[in-house]
Amino acid sequence: MTTAANTPPPAAGPPHGLAPGTARAALAYPKFRLVFIGLALSQIGTWMQNVTLPAYIQDRTGSPALVGVTIAVQLGPLLFLSIPGGALADKVSKQKLMLWMQSISALLTLGTAYFVASDASLVWIFIVQAGIGSANALNAPAFQASMPLLVHRSDLPGAISLNSAMINGTRVVGRLINTPDDEILTISFLGAAVLMAGVSEWFGVADAIGAFMVGLMLGSTTSGKRILKLVHPLRDAFGAIFFFVFGLSINPGDLPGVVWPVLIAVALTLSMNVISGITAARIYRFGAQPAANIATTLLARGEFALILATMAAAAGLDARLSPFIAGYVLLLAIMAPLAAKQSNWLARILPGGTSGGDGGDAGASGASVPERVSV
Repeated sequence: MTTAANTPPPAAGPPHGLAPGTARAALAYPKFRLVFIGLALSQIGTWMQNVTLPAYIQDRTGSPALVGVTIAVQLGPLLFLSIPGGALADKVSKQKLMLWMQSISALLTLGTAYFVASDASLVWIFIVQAGIGSANALNAPAFQASMPLLVHRSDLPGAISLNSAMINGTRVVGRLINTPDDEILTISFLGAAVLMAGVSEWFGVADAIGAFMVGLMLGSTTSGKRILKLVHPLRDAFGAIFFFVFGLSINPGDLPGVVWPVLIAVALTLSMNVISGITAARIYRFGAQPAANIATTLLARGEFALILATMAAAAGLDARLSPFIAGYVLLLAIMAPLAAKQSNWLARILPGGTSGGDGGDAGASGASVPERVSV
């Protein structure tokens, strides 16, 4: 059976209008682009593991000899299996060989995570690392041999240069992510997130998915906690900019046209919150005051509503949605703290309430009330 990776491109000239032999020309081939990006991500993870695992062995055992054994089982197979891997790639389907080797490597990486998390015997860690190294050693010749089948002959120089940059560049990324310097680490993870967001956008996938995948990958490294600490101020700053941009997109002159829908939505929200507060209070045998507290603390609507409005505007839906949600959120943001402060007024008119808002059973006075949240 003929596979995509084993089907040579047409003998005619390159199917693109770019300068032949350049990296950009090589990336113009969808099959090469997919394989290249997938292996680049795989290599980044591999070299992060190659850097962090010896550090883990050093922390656990304090033995330089065992650190040397770890590196040997990681990289030793490249020395002994590269030539047999090239011979194997000539005899079997290169596509299937790459799929098998990458799948085995992924499964063994999960095994490494399990053994490290459970502080298992080092023998098992060494065996798994030897398996990953062997899979990588057998995969490399198959990928190299597949390049003439993925790009036109005139574009091979660009494809080979990209492959070389990928192999050596991912080693640098692995070390940058594990640097003790906070400035270099911040530049590294921001660059990785922006790069993958751009690549995802290029492939027609949401850029947020690319950035999410980078975060998912970096979160499992030894630098994950440091990155989380460093990214918090950036997250808050970019979040503020997001809502600032949303504010810029709203024309205050559009708000009067949605006043009545906003007032109706606010009235419905208040009514449903009161019903929810009474229901929760009845279930947990609270009095009128806790019911009023529940109703008023859930009144505010915040970030999520604005995010939905931005998505709706980007999708080209009804142009009135953005000013409607802006007015709705703004009105509830003003009402919520005032209502929470004067919740005793609501408690007086609820079932079981008395003047002063202290009516209700004994459980009402001692009931803990949830903090104000914004949805």
